[in-house]
Amino acid sequence: MNQYAWIILFLLVMSCASMTGPALSDSGPPQSWNSGVTAGPIAVDDIGGTSYDSSSRLLVEWRALPEGYDRVSVTITDLTTQSSRSELSDSGANSMTLTGLKSATGYDVSVQACVGEACSSGPNGGSAEGETAQEVWQLLGDGDSINGLTNIVFDSNAKMHAFVYGSDAPHSLRGHIQLYYGAMGGLGGSLSVATSNRPADASDDSSYSDFTSYAGSSGLIEPGFKKPGVKKPGVKKPEVKRPEVKPEDPSTLVVWIGTGQAVPLSERAGGGVRLFFEARGSDKTTRIMSLDSDDAYVGKDFHSGGAEFCSLAAEYEEGGGCHPTVEIGAEGDDIAATDQIKNVRQQKVGVPTLSDWRWNEQAGTFMVFTTGRISGCSPSKKNHGYARYDGDSWEVQYLESGCPKLFQGVQAMAPLDLGDGTFKIQFGNPDESDGKLGSNLPFLGPKRIIYGHPARSGDPDVMEFEDWDAVEDARDLIFLWPDGTVFDVTAEGYIDDFVLLTPTFDVEHQIQFVVLTDGSKIPFTSVAILKNR
Repeated sequence: MNQYAWIILFLLVMSCASMTGPALSDSGPPQSWNSGVTAGPIAVDDIGGTSYDSSSRLLVEWRALPEGYDRVSVTITDLTTQSSRSELSDSGANSMTLTGLKSATGYDVSVQACVGEACSSGPNGGSAEGETAQEVWQLLGDGDSINGLTNIVFDSNAKMHAFVYGSDAPHSLRGHIQLYYGAMGGLGGSLSVATSNRPADASDDSSYSDFTSYAGSSGLIEPGFKKPGVKKPGVKKPEVKRPEVKPEDPSTLVVWIGTGQAVPLSERAGGGVRLFFEARGSDKTTRIMSLDSDDAYVGKDFHSGGAEFCSLAAEYEEGGGCHPTVEIGAEGDDIAATDQIKNVRQQKVGVPTLSDWRWNEQAGTFMVFTTGRISGCSPSKKNHGYARYDGDSWEVQYLESGCPKLFQGVQAMAPLDLGDGTFKIQFGNPDESDGKLGSNLPFLGPKRIIYGHPARSGDPDVMEFEDWDAVEDARDLIFLWPDGTVFDVTAEGYIDDFVLLTPTFDVEHQIQFVVLTDGSKIPFTSVAILKNR
């Protein structure tokens, strides 16, 4: 064979080799990869001259891939729970933005080279650790004190909750936010309704802070309340009168009305609005009850007998137009009784609002509620119990010891659906009293959050108590005054009730209504925006 034939044969061999894909090396695939991987913060906002990093994202970067590999498999491990998930990079990419992470949480991020979407495994590139930032919430208004904050409804006070109407709600309600609260003017022992004056708009913060109050003509009014008349010259203003109820009369379920939570129901669940609320009876015991609206999704009228609102003691009794269903009772009750729990208060249902703005009464839905001190079960004065809906009723969860399953040392728990089964719960820690003043107004201590996901303990459709972070692993939050100044421990501690919302049903845009005081002013409701999602 002459030299030209050898050249032609060589060229044919090389051509065939090129058709079978890149040669990894004569000795096979590389066994190592010095990736130089990093997992770093992502700056998202500058407020008052301070830069804040994302509370839910990290940027992962790596060096060029070894010859023959075109993708990277990234494994993200939560250092708090040790739970992991993997994601595949785009072809040829040398970075990836991790999303949907927990705030103030450390993650181990490892990388592995691979080929194609099937990700045939290749050499490991090592790992790096990164940590997301704390959530940063900025209040609306002006200045660096409570004096400049926006009061979203003129007569606002405590006991506040809200929900958002979805795009398939009645036309006049779509996108609006409805607030349930204890109004000023003697209506503090009641639950009044206020509705936003325009639909929520992510580009317009004022759409969350402009409400019309229907206090005195909506919701639940404490039995025996008489609305004060207009004061005229020389005429004494009538006093607010309370019902004369004998404490030993166990038939009276509702004497005082506390915190409420309105939950719109799906058509399958009957439609309308279900108002969960705490009420103290004449036996001085507080229970969680509910009433369904008589005006469909308008959600202002809960009187089934034609009256505009509930206000008379007889209306709350059996046979009355406002006779409630007892959802969770106390120890020794004939209906919905619990063990070792003397009073049940401040309930919040974990409604999966990103799936549907209405609740379809699906089994496995969770509820948290205040229990107070339970001797032998928790050393804290303030605790939250845990209940699951079984499709018909709420079942309080217990340990084998007989103690209720408790989030210990917490107050005013408020859940928010984050999608894909994940929830977070925000709460106050009243066991920490740094910054508390000599005031009778509620001081809840620092505000924190924990996360839960049903896949942790088994059934992905049921959020068990064990699916939640431990309270001791809770993450701190940062609150800012309108000018960007950080709340001190006193200001944060005097944030009382709060409710978290995704007002446009987008988890990337979150707000919360907060009831707050400075230890001397009457509490009122303002709104905060999450600035560093």
